[in-house]
Amino acid sequence: MYNEKFMKRALKIAFKGTGKVNPNPLVGAVITDGSKIISEGYHKVYGDKHAEVNAVEEAEKRGISVKGKDIYVTLEPCSHFGKTPPCADMIIKKGFKNVYIGIKDPNPAVNGRGIKKIIDSGINTEYGFYEDEIKIQNKFFIKNMKLKKPYITLKTAITLDGFIADRKENSKWISNERSRNYVHINRYKHMSVMAGSRTVIKDNPELNVRFSGKTVKSPIRIILDKDNLIKNNKYKIFNENGKNILITPVKVFDSENTDFIITEDFTSENIIKEISLRNIDSVFIEGGAGIYESFFDCTDYFMIFTAPKIFSSGKKAFEFADNRIFDIKEINVFDDNVCWEAEKCLPE
Repeated sequence: MYNEKFMKRALKIAFKGTGKVNPNPLVGAVITDGSKIISEGYHKVYGDKHAEVNAVEEAEKRGISVKGKDIYVTLEPCSHFGKTPPCADMIIKKGFKNVYIGIKDPNPAVNGRGIKKIIDSGINTEYGFYEDEIKIQNKFFIKNMKLKKPYITLKTAITLDGFIADRKENSKWISNERSRNYVHINRYKHMSVMAGSRTVIKDNPELNVRFSGKTVKSPIRIILDKDNLIKNNKYKIFNENGKNILITPVKVFDSENTDFIITEDFTSENIIKEISLRNIDSVFIEGGAGIYESFFDCTDYFMIFTAPKIFSSGKKAFEFADNRIFDIKEINVFDDNVCWEAEKCLPE
């Protein structure tokens, strides 16, 4: 019999794969004897074993057979050969008694086929649990599967009067240290981070991820250089671990950690298409104002940090955006900073 506490546990442990499995989904699995948990597993690294396999192997390492047991998994077990064999086949072979699934896999290669295969084998199979929570957890993966486009988050830090830089174009630092730490947490969740060439030249950012001063990961850095301003590889991003994608009309230098996309078309539609071709499931936009304007209408989620400062003049973040209404999803306070997390409201 289904017990929601086990699916809730599977949902919780799925988060352990955050930042490591993109563009794959976050998935958790829990094996029980009906009353208590026997083993757990989650998808740990892109291309590695899936959650169900890790949960089974954990049980078997402890000398426990999973035959006749129940398995709870947040996402439909795969039914096809990809980087790993089909989990649906493994579940059938191991002889589980009951299979409880959070949501169907939106991947067209699966999308109900795994569920059907398990049901056809005679195993009791039920699905549709914690659907809203699991869909939010896997919003990058779901959008990428359904629309073949990356999920886009736009982050900015503004003064109380709406500026992102003063009249001398200075922008360091509007937000405080706790806010910046929160930015690193959210960079970590995304597969890539995007900035404009002026941001690179003016601020020379590393655009990596640091926790407690330690660099733990570098997302793919996507730099838009519409005006071909970056003429050499002296900037920090070209000497960081990880990969850059420099989108520019002309290639004028080489860099070992950089792929170049040569194009004259800097519309958001074309940039998104180029990103999608590289199987990037999520983009964390960091600036500047020109990128905000270009990508505003195709942004899925906004993170707007406000700080108790007034510039009176300078560069505004959303000068182009008249009468836009947001649906606030979360508000976080970091000392004297406030982070407003929101989606755009649909027109009435």
